[in-house]
Amino acid sequence: MNEPRLATATIRLLQGYARFLLMAGGAAVLLALASAFRWAPGAWGVVGAILGAAAVAGLRMGSVQLSKFSYVTMTVVPVGALTLLGEPAAAVFAAWAGTAAGDLLRRKVWFASAVNAGREALAAVAGIAGYLLASRAVGLGPADLDHGYAPAFSLAGLPVLIVFFLAYFAASRGLFYFSLIFRGKLTAAERNVLLRYEIVSAVLGMVGAVGVASSFAFLGWPGPVIIVAFVVATGLVARLLVVEAISSEELRKVAAMESVITAGMPLGESMAAIEEMAGRLIEWRWLHVYSVRDGRLVMIHPPMADPEGLDALQPLREQSFATGEAVAMSDLHRGGVGGARIPVRSLVLQPLLYGRTALGLLEVAHHRPDVYRGPEHRLIERFARQLALALQLDGLVRPMTDSAREMDAALRTLGGRLTSLRESGQGVANTAADIRQRIADQGRRTAFGLRLTDELSASAHAMATDAGETAGASRDTRRLASENRGAIAEAIGRLVDLRDFVDAEAREMGALAGTSAQIASVVETIRAIADQTNLLALNAAIEAARAGEHGRGFAVVADEVRKLADDTGRAAVQARDMVDGVRGQMATALGRMQQGASRLQGVGDLSRTALDSVDRIVAAAEGAEGLTERMAGRADEQRRRIAGLRDEFGAVAEIADRNGEGASAVADAAALQAETLEQIEQATASLADVSERLTGYIARLHEVS
Repeated sequence: MNEPRLATATIRLLQGYARFLLMAGGAAVLLALASAFRWAPGAWGVVGAILGAAAVAGLRMGSVQLSKFSYVTMTVVPVGALTLLGEPAAAVFAAWAGTAAGDLLRRKVWFASAVNAGREALAAVAGIAGYLLASRAVGLGPADLDHGYAPAFSLAGLPVLIVFFLAYFAASRGLFYFSLIFRGKLTAAERNVLLRYEIVSAVLGMVGAVGVASSFAFLGWPGPVIIVAFVVATGLVARLLVVEAISSEELRKVAAMESVITAGMPLGESMAAIEEMAGRLIEWRWLHVYSVRDGRLVMIHPPMADPEGLDALQPLREQSFATGEAVAMSDLHRGGVGGARIPVRSLVLQPLLYGRTALGLLEVAHHRPDVYRGPEHRLIERFARQLALALQLDGLVRPMTDSAREMDAALRTLGGRLTSLRESGQGVANTAADIRQRIADQGRRTAFGLRLTDELSASAHAMATDAGETAGASRDTRRLASENRGAIAEAIGRLVDLRDFVDAEAREMGALAGTSAQIASVVETIRAIADQTNLLALNAAIEAARAGEHGRGFAVVADEVRKLADDTGRAAVQARDMVDGVRGQMATALGRMQQGASRLQGVGDLSRTALDSVDRIVAAAEGAEGLTERMAGRADEQRRRIAGLRDEFGAVAEIADRNGEGASAVADAAALQAETLEQIEQATASLADVSERLTGYIARLHEVS
């Protein structure tokens, strides 16, 4: 499987981590061998190291695969037994040599084998270090081996036993899962499952190690052989149970994937999901899916693939597809297929069968030989069934889905057009209603025009009658003007005489006005004399008063004179007022007479002009008589034409009525059409809902299938 590209720093870190495990593990083995004679000198240590290495190699080759990236080997049994029996150097050597041998026998590359061996050696060293520290902490040491048992096989050594297994488990699993967790290879669900099986395997390994070590420490021959055989048998049974449990977990995942595939997932997503699941359960360099197109196999997944070596495998693909049988090649290079041109060695070709119908081919390959065995073949066959189901569902559902989608698109287009047509029909109905309204308005206006025409006809008739009467009146006017011309001439003569009389009277009134002015002047003089007399009488009275008794008679005379002067003054004022009134009336009369004289000034010329005007009136009356007669004739002709216009207006009104009825029919038809189109639109929407439900039914059918 092509993994996502890692960052350069991450790659360098992982490479450095691998080199560290390789070199640190080798150094740990060398240090263990150097200190071997201090721990347990003699042949038992060598024998234990060899047997332990063989046991570790066997356990490595029979490891239980928990997932594509993780496994358990139970190497804790020989390593723990040697450590508990007081052979730590042999335990370190067995862990390192057995791991390397087992991986090489499994045809892993030497670098990976060396890295794994170094990791297991470091885990053994970590467990032994914890064992020694705990032993010293409880007061036990290597010297206790002289008494025939290991320090852990006592009540005081129970903590030592627990510390050893905890340290070994933490170091072994921590170093193993570090790179996987760092690279994000494990999901949360996988981590939970792996933790469960790791704990179970650790407990079983601890029990097996304690049992084997106890048999060698406390039982005589053949007790250890029996115990080892029992532990091996129990381990095989436990391995079988774990394998079955793991297979059940994998099958559960596969079944869950099948439910996802049948839930309506598109083909591309289904194949991507199956590829992701396969990447979690089996190893592969490439995973290709082929389908039948035009009678030949065509790769449909992945969309882009490296073409190197693909053509060389075409005969095998055609053979597997034609026979319907799977083709498994453990090593293509040994089988002589493609030679070195093919970048893979392990190959499985699994036909995609739905019933007896071959739909395609699944091709899984790896660059290592002998990668795919029984469990892997079963998983690949299960993946092939899933892919066949996905292809079959896609072949059944896709045409229906496409048809439903096309029908939905057509219905949407039809709905849009029906909406436009309905709107157009509604517009036509509105226009027809508007036309009907305008025709009705035209009819009303035509009826109104007809009434006006009738009134105009009556007016024309009346005007013709009036014109005839006017002609008669004009004739009477001409006759009267001719008959009264003499009377008018005599009246004009009398007006001229009246003008002369008014002029004479005006002159007399002007002379009288002058005399009145003189009288007013005299009256004013009298009033002035009375005022002087009054002043003198007042002075005389003042002087008489000064004379006393001698002037009393003079005072009386002065008083009488003053009274007479007062009466004279008052009489003069009254006379002046009367003269002023007369003068005002005479001035008014004179003004009127002058105005009348001025008006009668040109009465002669006006009389001659009036006489001429009378002559012209007579002539105009004669012309008006002829004009009114012509007007009467034209009015009669206009009356006849208006009568014809009234008939035309009546015809127009009748046509407008008929047009109004037609427009009403058109408007009703357009409204009915719009209503019908709206019903069709509703039916189209209902059909679209049916199409949508059909699509849902197809999805449900897909899910049920």
